Order: sequence, then structure tokens, then C-alpha cells
Amino acid sequence: MLDVEVSAIKRTGLGTHLFDEMRYDMGGKENPDFVLNKPAYRKAEVLVAGENFGMGSSRPIGEVMRGAGIAAVIAESINGLAMRTCVNSSLPAINCAGVSTLFNDGDIGRVDFLSGKIDNLTSGKSLQTHPMAPLLAEIVAAGGVVPMLLKEGYIHAEPFMASSS
Repeated sequence: MLDVEVSAIKRTGLGTHLFDEMRYDMGGKENPDFVLNKPAYRKAEVLVAGENFGMGSSRPIGEVMRGAGIAAVIAESINGLAMRTCVNSSLPAINCAGVSTLFNDGDIGRVDFLSGKIDNLTSGKSLQTHPMAPLLAEIVAAGGVVPMLLKEGYIHAEPFMASSS
């Protein structure tokens, strides 16, 4: 489980600098104690987080997480703005009370965002939470908010000049 304030995430380089201040020392050398530097977690795709994930900033955490190879976020609780920026970047995110105790280091899991079911395939234990709202799931499936707005015709892919008649 990872408790982190989103203001620790830098926009520069997006995923390359995810959790930069905790992941590396002042000289740029990896901190071997940081969870994402451990061999078992280097290729982690789902971030399991604690309470108040995303508090403290409205930075584009969805873009940053995706840039680092994170494919989904499950947390005890996610700040509303952080949840929306994840979804807008096509990164599914869901609140699930108890998720931080469902998994141990190295466990394999499965998440069904549409049903809200979270399975620990290693232990055989499961949790049920609220499913992702249909509109949010639609935005994620469309590739994010901009592709969805393009698809629905609310915005144009090419710039245009408005004229008055």
C-alpha cells in the first residue's frame, strides 16, 4: 500500500518522475526501500493506495500514472478531483474500503470496474465495492474525455475560425 500526497508528483517528464522525491535520492540514485524500486513491483500495473489518495493537488495524475505504466488505481478513498483527472486520462480509478488489507506484497489481483468486484487471486479473498459510474466507464473506454468529446461531436479535431453573419 502506498500513501502519498499528489503534490509529490511532478508534471515534468510525466511518468519518468512518478514519486520522484521518494523514489530517488538527491543525487538521482534509486532508493532501494521505495516500493516501486523493488524488483517485484517494477512492472506494477495497478496501484493500490490508502486513504485520501490524490489529496493536496489537482495535477494531472492520470497522465502521470499512465506515463509510468500504471493501468488502474484502487484506493481506500480517492479525492474527487484526482478521481476525475484519472478518468479524464482514461485511467480507471475506484474507491474500495478495505482494499489495502486485501493484498500482501507480491499478491496477484483482478479488478472488474464495471461490477466493482476486486479479487486477490493469490489468497482467494474478494471485496465488493460500488461499480464505476457508467458515464465514467464510458469516458475510460473512449480513451479519455477528449476522445469522447471528439466522438460525440462536442469538440472539433481541427481548429476552426468562428465567423459572425
